[in-house]
Amino acid sequence: MEADEGVKKDEVEELSTFQLPTEIPGEMDVAVVNLGSVMYEGKAKTIIATSPGGNVAILPGHTPLFTKLDKGTLIIDNGKGQKEIDIDGGVAKITQNKVTILVGF
Repeated sequence: MEADEGVKKDEVEELSTFQLPTEIPGEMDVAVVNLGSVMYEGKAKTIIATSPGGNVAILPGHTPLFTKLDKGTLIIDNGKGQKEIDIDGGVAKITQNKVTILVGF
């Protein structure tokens, strides 16, 4: 693979050796917090939240993402049951196996 103009050879080598994870975890760590308390902290298999573009489903192994959340209900499924949390909006930081949701600010 030859480097294009403006792209360094080591950058090309780094991209050519990048590998996706071979195993996606079955659950993710979740924290939902507001200014005064921790509303939820634990494991989850899925989260459904309302974003400006509509509902978003968050699963383990999700692509890293920051997103605004609109007023609505967070649905957190830990595999044993669902917890529903009404929020007035917030922001979510999502990585492959961790979700942090800040609400009420």
